[in-house]
Amino acid sequence: MNKNHILWGSQTTTAYGGVLVESKGYGVDLVASGLEGEVNIMATSQVQVVSGLGMITVTGTDAGATICLTAGEVGQIRQIVGVPDAGASIQMEPELITISVGPLAGGASITMTPESIIFKVAENTLSITPEGITETVTDTIRSATPAGHVLEAADGSFEVTPAAISLEAPTIEVTGDAMITMEGALVNIN
Repeated sequence: MNKNHILWGSQTTTAYGGVLVESKGYGVDLVASGLEGEVNIMATSQVQVVSGLGMITVTGTDAGATICLTAGEVGQIRQIVGVPDAGASIQMEPELITISVGPLAGGASITMTPESIIFKVAENTLSITPEGITETVTDTIRSATPAGHVLEAADGSFEVTPAAISLEAPTIEVTGDAMITMEGALVNIN
């Protein structure tokens, strides 16, 4: 049974008890389609919007307000502003938070997990994990770990560990304006 009611002018329904609007069919639509269309949902203490495990809760008192977005154990919360795939976005998953802005190939992002934070701008990254810090700038990689520091660029590398300093490259050039000194129990230059 379909019933359509057309009402002219403002209408108010007042109840001195609870009001339930329930659809056993396809759903309930609240639409304000006029030029100044506006839908307000107001309460003196709390408003909830619930769908499955997802929930938006707004609570308020004279002292302040709280907005809580809940997506369940495996859900996802996203905030997106600007051009799709190039604007600013925040995405939260159970063990991952990503904040990004700009296009995927050339933008900037911060990705956090329980074990890492990765800063990325275009193809350059800075990764911080319990194992250490790794910085990547195009083909140059610099890492700092408890075992030492390593710098790799093209075919060469420079490594500083508690046991040794190692320098490897197709060509190694050592220059000095005044003097170069090498000391040790054994100095071998080929």
